[in-house]
Amino acid sequence: MTETDDTILEYFEALEAAGFSVWQAPTPIWVNLTDNLGATEKSRETISRRMGKLEQMGLLKRVDETRGYYRITEKGLAYLSGELEREELVESNPEN
Repeated sequence: MTETDDTILEYFEALEAAGFSVWQAPTPIWVNLTDNLGATEKSRETISRRMGKLEQMGLLKRVDETRGYYRITEKGLAYLSGELEREELVESNPEN
């Protein structure tokens, strides 16, 4: 888990808390986190790669394979609320 991972998950969590259970692709998340919110200076490629890692850990779920849309999972929300520790998170394919 990286600071970027937390930033991505917190973005989804904030939308959920506002009542928006949204699906988003990496590019609009990157634009919002960098240009709109100033939450990170990471590249679009980094955001996309980290979202794939978060999916492998079960914190995000890819809901549209064709367009690459993701949503936060209950496990992702549990991690952010402190119910899961970083050490408890395991990638399903750690070689990636």
